[in-house]
Amino acid sequence: MSFKNLKKILIIIFLLAVVFTPAVSFAFDVSKGIVPACTNVLQPDGTMECIWGWNELMLLIKNIINFLLFYLALPAATLAFIYAGWLYLSSGDKAAQRAKAKSVFLNVVYGLIIAAAAWLIVSAILIGLKVQPGYSLLEKVQ
Repeated sequence: MSFKNLKKILIIIFLLAVVFTPAVSFAFDVSKGIVPACTNVLQPDGTMECIWGWNELMLLIKNIINFLLFYLALPAATLAFIYAGWLYLSSGDKAAQRAKAKSVFLNVVYGLIIAAAAWLIVSAILIGLKVQPGYSLLEKVQ
């Protein structure tokens, strides 16, 4: 097996681990889902109608951000830090490999900074739109 084939297999295993680890470790409540339930409203004819409003939209945005940031970005960043450390420790006297490890490490740090800045911007927008206080982006994140 060549190194390129091994590299492709490891990348596939890495991607599968990033995608399925939160669900397998019960870190994400799959039964709840990302899309919130709608509000049932009793119509004049006696039927119930499912209505999606502003509150459900804000809950959807909060759930998507929490899922992307806490359940995908942080585990991926952790694995990228591990990869950068492995590159650095196995570099020996290869300066190019040490430079690549440093580049991977810095790119992960920059990515986390951008993700945190995006989270802060969305949080500020939600506060500016006077969304109810119960819609904190960190609510129920453990």
